[in-house]
Amino acid sequence: MKRIFRFLLLSLLAVFALSVTIYGEGNDTERPQLVMAWNFAIYAEPTFESPPLQVFGPQAIYVVEEHEDGNWVLIAIHNGNFWININQLRIPHTFSVFEEPDFMSRQIGRFFGQVVTIYEMYGLNWALIPTYNGIGWVNLIGDLQGLRADLETVLRRHGNQISVFYENIENGYSFIWNPYRLYYAASLTKAPYALWIYQMADAGRVNLAQTFTYRQANYRRGSGAIRHMPFGTILTKEDLLRYNITHSCNVAFQMLWNIYGPDGFRNFIRDSGGRTQNVARHMMMSLNDVIGYTRWMHEFIESGSENGQRLRDDLINSVVSFVRLEGGHQTASKYGLWAGAMHDMAIVYSDSPYILIIMSEWGVAGDGVTPPPGTRVRFQEIAALISQINQLFE
Repeated sequence: MKRIFRFLLLSLLAVFALSVTIYGEGNDTERPQLVMAWNFAIYAEPTFESPPLQVFGPQAIYVVEEHEDGNWVLIAIHNGNFWININQLRIPHTFSVFEEPDFMSRQIGRFFGQVVTIYEMYGLNWALIPTYNGIGWVNLIGDLQGLRADLETVLRRHGNQISVFYENIENGYSFIWNPYRLYYAASLTKAPYALWIYQMADAGRVNLAQTFTYRQANYRRGSGAIRHMPFGTILTKEDLLRYNITHSCNVAFQMLWNIYGPDGFRNFIRDSGGRTQNVARHMMMSLNDVIGYTRWMHEFIESGSENGQRLRDDLINSVVSFVRLEGGHQTASKYGLWAGAMHDMAIVYSDSPYILIIMSEWGVAGDGVTPPPGTRVRFQEIAALISQINQLFE
């Protein structure tokens, strides 16, 4: 891992900046200013037995008094004087220590929650601490192994009913659960099918401006926007591709399928390294299959192609997503929902983007949009846990 900056925390904390004047009525007393280079908590008493009252980010603070133990100092903030520890930190949960400030490096030990001494900081999240196995790095934001264990606990509740994949695109860290089970793909098929057509358009083999007339013979029930339009509506091929993704439109997909069929799509899957034995309009897919399709979509989106950006916009503007978190990051998502199938494949554009795929057997036949009661909550719970894991890399 390339280190953006490293510094000795104790050295920084030991050096006082130029004294500053604290202004108040009749008070021009000069107090030393201390630079805190990491997130810190304030306490009412100089002990970790006292509960933390608030956490602040790195900043300069005014020192009122130093405790005799050399670790605690009393500081002045806007609403009073409080204690902080400048050399130590209490980690309340079980944590792992690594050889380098990187979750991908060798783990040198796992320890119960305790007060640790900070030797050095890397960025704002990693601290170098002593352990009985030697010195190593701990991430102060969260416990990766603990979060993985929490995720596995949730997934075990669902047994063989679910498959999950997560991958941080930047560093390759991943998690996979039940990758081989086959599911009815439902509308997940529409995503790689659109990818194939967009790539043909890039090669000059598809004219996206070509127009088609929506006729009664094209009508399909289930999800979609075109079925609500009057017969005779004129649509371009670009319109069909957009509705195919944004509204998971069965009419749009069928019209595209009538034009291009399965053979070229099967060749596209084969040439891209995927399995072809289940390629059909009503496909069966495993998690491993969908991992490949999602990676191909990401590569196409990142290629700089204008049609890659169209696909990205379509996925981001999808009306239904089971993994998109309220108030969360922008998410390019395609869902599938029908009897025995409830899925979502997504690229989450966080500060450190990641792939998230959830496949399950929880779907029922219906409008192709509304999941069975309680199932969206399960997807959201898993998506939230994976978001927490990914935050460790941001």
